[in-house]
Amino acid sequence: MKKNYLVSLLLLGVLFFNAQQVPLLNQYMFNKIMTNPAMSYQNDMGDLYALHRSQWGSMPDAPVNQVLVFSTPLQQKKNGFGIIITHDKAGLWDQTSGYANYSHAVKLNEDATLSAGVNVGAFQRRYDFNRVVVKDNDDPELYANSFSRATFDMAFGFNFNWKDFNTGFTAWQLLDSRVRFNDPTGHFTKYITTRHITWNASYVIKAIEGGNFPLHVIPSIYLRYVTGVGQFSMAAPVQVDAQVVAESEKYGWVFVGYKHGYSLTGGIGAIVSKKLRAGLSYDFLYINDFKTYLGPAAEIFVSYKFSFAGKGNNSQTLY
Repeated sequence: MKKNYLVSLLLLGVLFFNAQQVPLLNQYMFNKIMTNPAMSYQNDMGDLYALHRSQWGSMPDAPVNQVLVFSTPLQQKKNGFGIIITHDKAGLWDQTSGYANYSHAVKLNEDATLSAGVNVGAFQRRYDFNRVVVKDNDDPELYANSFSRATFDMAFGFNFNWKDFNTGFTAWQLLDSRVRFNDPTGHFTKYITTRHITWNASYVIKAIEGGNFPLHVIPSIYLRYVTGVGQFSMAAPVQVDAQVVAESEKYGWVFVGYKHGYSLTGGIGAIVSKKLRAGLSYDFLYINDFKTYLGPAAEIFVSYKFSFAGKGNNSQTLY
């Protein structure tokens, strides 16, 4: 079998299972600018956040997502800044991205705030053809090379906050970035980013206030729509993520969620100290045709809050 034919099949498989290029993470609600670049102004302290997700554990070269986020208020409740570094790997490809995030908020009245944010950066995408498994190692079409290309990317969002209600829209991968990989045999592979339009909303229900076990219940929803790119790809159906978090400001949280057409999710987290917290989540797949072959998906994160020159407070609330 010629290697380029096998490569095409593998890439088709990756595209089939990853029609959405922005990863479907479970614990995005614990870091605001992963949901919407306009939300970093809400930080009351600096925050360092690290996440690792392993997906489809029964498959070789299954997707792995890693995220590192640094965010801090520049002017409390008005301006925010962040740096986001991601590394995604699946099949023959891996991608490293870096973005700078800035948001600015305007207070509309005593209870309402409108903010806008921009996320600007670049990504490097790499195809490693050395990982292809072939039957005939003497095939003249074989080549032992890796191909890497880099290009720019950006996102823009706005957010509205009124008392305990929060909502916003974001347009991700706005630049329609394209990279082309040419191989020694004259064949090529083209990668094109697709725009993701997302809407997020959440509401904080203060179920128990004060006492030894203050409790907030936070229902949230996250919708995304993936646009088409000419004849390269069609628009994807709207993806619906819904979650309910029950959080104690002193001890930790539990949550349950739903990803339309994919899985049920569940997670737990602990507030280890006033500044350190950690969480774990798991996907319970219900795609009947594939769940037997895909295997489990798990996600873990840790975050640390810090202040500059003694400023900031110790709030651990999610929103």
